Amino acid sequence: MKAKKHIHEKKAPIHMMVDQPLLLRKNILSCAIDVTKLLKEYEEFIALKNRKIKTLKLLQREMKSLKTLSKEFNENHFPNVPHELPHQKVERHPTKEEPMNKISIKELKETLKPHKEHKPHLSELDRLNQELRDVESKLGQL
Repeated sequence: MKAKKHIHEKKAPIHMMVDQPLLLRKNILSCAIDVTKLLKEYEEFIALKNRKIKTLKLLQREMKSLKTLSKEFNENHFPNVPHELPHQKVERHPTKEEPMNKISIKELKETLKPHKEHKPHLSELDRLNQELRDVESKLGQL
């Protein structure tokens, strides 16, 4: 029969001769210090990353809040004005009740002539300035 080994048997320590033990100890300690510094920097990096994520979430909430406040402000304090005012053309054509000879030649030429606006093409800024002057003059008349 085979003999059973006891679990708690003690083995004798093995010793080895190390050349320059002080240099080896210094190298091991410097490596341990470097690893500790790296772990510390990693922890600082993780903390910075978490602060960045929290700050971005806060910024997103603030931007969303600003957007809703701006929308509410625009809806409550500025009137809704269409971008372009409707242009109505009034053309006069002779009807059956109105004989042709009662219309003057001048009126006939005006009805046959295409309606052209002689306004010079204004830039957006010039157009807005003109509208502002018109509104101010109407306000002054009131």
